Amino acid sequence: MVRSMTGASFVTASYNEATLSVDIRSVNSRYLDINVRYPRFLSIWDNDFKDIIRKNLSRGKVDLSLNFDNSSKIISSIDVDVDLAKIYYNAIKNLSSELNLSFDISVRDIYKMRGVLDLKEREPDENLKSFILSTINTAVVKLIDMREDEGLHLHDDMLNRLSILKSNLDKIESFKYEGLSKYRENLEKNIKRIFGESKELLDQKRVEFEIVTLADKVDITEELVRFRSHIDKFSNTLKDSSPIGKKLDFILQEMNREINTIGSKNNVLSISDIVIDSKTQIEKIREQIQNIE
Repeated sequence: MVRSMTGASFVTASYNEATLSVDIRSVNSRYLDINVRYPRFLSIWDNDFKDIIRKNLSRGKVDLSLNFDNSSKIISSIDVDVDLAKIYYNAIKNLSSELNLSFDISVRDIYKMRGVLDLKEREPDENLKSFILSTINTAVVKLIDMREDEGLHLHDDMLNRLSILKSNLDKIESFKYEGLSKYRENLEKNIKRIFGESKELLDQKRVEFEIVTLADKVDITEELVRFRSHIDKFSNTLKDSSPIGKKLDFILQEMNREINTIGSKNNVLSISDIVIDSKTQIEKIREQIQNIE
């Protein structure tokens, strides 16, 4: 399964009276680079958040953002000092009696008095942690789905370019003997130009040896065989379930080496044009690989 490193997902979930938003985005990177943003009170679980990503992704620059709407509902509690409220109540009641004033007081009046209500921050509990990790996991699954959808497009594009490369190799194969004949023809022309018609002065066996040696130097049979082997290896690697980006990049380097050697040995214009097109296809595949996990 080819998986792209580019993707995004957004998930929301409710916990008590608060809403958690999880936003994950990933782009290309040689390694796995994780950046997490969250409210300060969640910092105790930083490694737990990152572990979910590490278990599911192997490469890419990943930005994870956590945000709680109405977070005070889950991290704050209110303590009521009932005894103090009674003291305030009795004091005001006694005061109204002493001053001969009407006694008119409500709960709202009492809870506004200093010390009656005490707002405290409580430590996030394990239930909250489980909820957050579950929500992050849901977002990661959606991110992976998107990366796999994008990877499918990359997969199809690369297979198409591999098919073009195979066709190019077949064309080069059909022209390779033309190159050998041309080298032999040029060598014989040079001999005639230097020695004229006095061929008898030459050691014919030596001439034939030089022709065979030169033919061996310009022969591209081995390069074609290796190139086809690299294409098969590349195609089979595309079927692997594990991350394959780095492996594909290495195989492509070998393919590029073979086509460069073919180009350097060649003296036929027809082959030169095919070599240029092949290099173009390889470069296009290289661009796609940069986005593969």
